Amino acid sequence: MARLAGVSSAVVSYVVNNGPKPVAATTRHRVLEAIRALDYYPDEAARRLRGVGGSTIGYLVPDIRNPFFADMTAAFNRALRLRGYHLLLADLGDDDAQERSYLELFRTKRVDGVIAWQTASVNDLVDFLTSSAIPFVLVAARHPGASSIMIDEEAAANLAVGHLKALGHRRIAYVGPRDVTHHPQSRRPFVERALRQAGLPVNGEWFVDMAALDDAPTAARRLATAPGRPTAAIVHNDAFAIRIVSNLIELGSAVPGDLSIVGYDDLEASRYTRVPLTSIGYSKSDIGRLAIDLLLRRGEGATTREELTLPVALVVRASSARAG
Repeated sequence: MARLAGVSSAVVSYVVNNGPKPVAATTRHRVLEAIRALDYYPDEAARRLRGVGGSTIGYLVPDIRNPFFADMTAAFNRALRLRGYHLLLADLGDDDAQERSYLELFRTKRVDGVIAWQTASVNDLVDFLTSSAIPFVLVAARHPGASSIMIDEEAAANLAVGHLKALGHRRIAYVGPRDVTHHPQSRRPFVERALRQAGLPVNGEWFVDMAALDDAPTAARRLATAPGRPTAAIVHNDAFAIRIVSNLIELGSAVPGDLSIVGYDDLEASRYTRVPLTSIGYSKSDIGRLAIDLLLRRGEGATTREELTLPVALVVRASSARAG
């Protein structure tokens, strides 16, 4: 790099580290051009994670407008502050095309590590961060090349189905992303498996597609008019479920009288909605703490892939009731 820029290695160091000695603007420009030409990014992330240098963690979320991610971002921020780190938020705004630019930003800013929630392009994400030598951890996603933390999806689906079955429901719908390829976080496979294990019907017409909050009105109409009329629905998350309940009531359906609803994530808001929501809950603070522990171990040089699974619990409220 020094050879390409026509300067000494010391001058390159001054530019890369922004000191300690000043560098003339024309010389700095030549060094930066050499850096870009060589695609050079200093491998400092692991050193800083061990306590030397900066203290910023990149945090990638699909859509901060979703109350779940707002709750989780607050939990992660608290956990990071306790460790002396700052959170650099990258919000995709439900637009996966933004992911690459945020990853480039993380690399340019030389963040100490990255915590990334599930996105449609998890393979690209893992490849980029690995090749950039940035320690990272996935949340709510699995990948053979990454450490990760998830809730126990199998147990969660069994709890939701078991609860509704105990209330006498046999026609149980699912509302959430249908396309598992583009939405690998979809809970559909787990719910289908839980229904089969419980001896309940799996009807494709009762599996209603909903991949974003704005899909709620259409999803609610499909749910209310589905053939054979399901008496209960398991919804991908509480944010979706709150919208679904509101739209069902607008359509004249009673919750839980006509349709019992169970969500996931046990949001704070779920306790105070028009119909308080039955939900699958888990410790958000534990997710934050454990994900950061995983990330620090990666920064300290751990190479063994770790996969942590969080326990879940059913929180029963007014949105689920005995089948009429």
